[in-house]
Amino acid sequence: DESLASREAESCLQFLRILKEEKGGFLTFKIHHLPSDSQITNKPSNDDWYKPVPPEDVVPEPDLTPYLHALQQIYLPEDEGEEWLEERNKILKQALTSFLLPQFEADARRDLTAAAIKFGVADAAKSLKAMAMEGPYRPAHLMEENMFLHPTGNLPIVGVCVATDAREATYLAAVNHQGEVEEHLAVPGGTYITETEMREKVVTFLMKTRPSAVVVGTGGRLQSRNINRKLSDVVLQATERWNNRYIQNEDEDDDDFQRRQKIFEENFGEAARDDDTWMCKSVLMDDNVAQLFGRDVRSKKEFPDTAVNLKCAIAIARHAKDPLAELCYAWSVASDAGTFGTGMLYLNIHPLQRLLPKNVLLKSFERVLCGAVADVGVDINAACSYDHLHGLLQFVPGLGPRKASQLRQTLNRSGEMVESRKYLLKQRLMGPTVYNNAVAFLRIRGPDLPDLHPLDDTRLHPDVYIKNTWAKKIAIDALEKEDDNRDDHHHHLLEVMRNSKRQGELLYNQT
Repeated sequence: DESLASREAESCLQFLRILKEEKGGFLTFKIHHLPSDSQITNKPSNDDWYKPVPPEDVVPEPDLTPYLHALQQIYLPEDEGEEWLEERNKILKQALTSFLLPQFEADARRDLTAAAIKFGVADAAKSLKAMAMEGPYRPAHLMEENMFLHPTGNLPIVGVCVATDAREATYLAAVNHQGEVEEHLAVPGGTYITETEMREKVVTFLMKTRPSAVVVGTGGRLQSRNINRKLSDVVLQATERWNNRYIQNEDEDDDDFQRRQKIFEENFGEAARDDDTWMCKSVLMDDNVAQLFGRDVRSKKEFPDTAVNLKCAIAIARHAKDPLAELCYAWSVASDAGTFGTGMLYLNIHPLQRLLPKNVLLKSFERVLCGAVADVGVDINAACSYDHLHGLLQFVPGLGPRKASQLRQTLNRSGEMVESRKYLLKQRLMGPTVYNNAVAFLRIRGPDLPDLHPLDDTRLHPDVYIKNTWAKKIAIDALEKEDDNRDDHHHHLLEVMRNSKRQGELLYNQT
């Protein structure tokens, strides 16, 4: 029964919360025999719920008579004298109160804790899956559009790490479509963004990078909210100035207008001639994962001579672009004992995770990341080309850390791109068994790949469209055309894919 399972899970999580409060010293609890209602005296009424009542008045000492009666039937002989019976009763009561009942309580506590941990681990895994499957930041103007008809795509993002120390700088970092750093701007400690000179620097920085979003990390707490509110005004000023660059102001003569256009072209080059409207918004985002990166060995290896806050700003922008990749990247660091993923224990994934066994929790997290990567797929060329994306490969079913590392090293040494899924077998980058297990989760993307099959960037296994011709037959039937028995049937698949998108748009607009 679904409702029963839900109540069981909530009860176990509630028991975990009790254990958490007991560990913090905020309460104590005792597992005991439940007395009957007739034994409970001075029970507070609904009207007097706020009045403090001594615990012994609400829950008195349990009645041991039923237990003693059961023991007496076993251990008390009928032909003993009264004095011996009295002594035996004392022994039975002492055994019950000093040994049996405490053991019952310990066993119940152990069983309840084990059940609570089981449900706690499952709930923590559920929270991690929600984080992993959150997807990239989606601009406000696309929120009401269908995600499959209007995909988000790779957007340029600016990440902002707010300094918590007045002696440190607040950083803005712009990353490109692949998450590589393009530009950054430091706001020195003690300097306000609203100051005229600093505001102009930020406006120029934003117009130069033209991000789809400015993402402010919440690590600065109240200061982050203040910065986000001020940045919203700065972003509005920057977008208006950029979108109105070809519009002459009322108080601006022709010479001033031409001079302003010339300055734009000098500062921004060919981009100043684009007619596209730039839309941007400043938003807050949890920077839990980014703060871990800024202080992790990964950031020291990738950005050895960079300030911590700048590394956090870069990670904030990357996390907004691809949360799953950043979580897999966090897993890729091994501890001194050789265990991967221990850094994720420092993330605030679940409020009760500190009470759960670390090894069990890590195994659960690993399964979640494997499932998420299998659902989404991995662009193998991007994962092998960029350090912050290579963590995805180890969670591809059939690969694992060792095979993923070997595949990446081989491709980096050769300097070549994977041109198609068949290329993996042709160049012996994988054995037949590994290929058969992993290939459906590896996406091949690239503009100049002549051998790329239209379905190589999908989650379909090549057996469906290469080994067998099922995809071709489905496409030809859908188009109601004759099978020309040509090996090149890409045009049929592409036409079906285009038609499917148009039909989807029509159905979506009708609903």
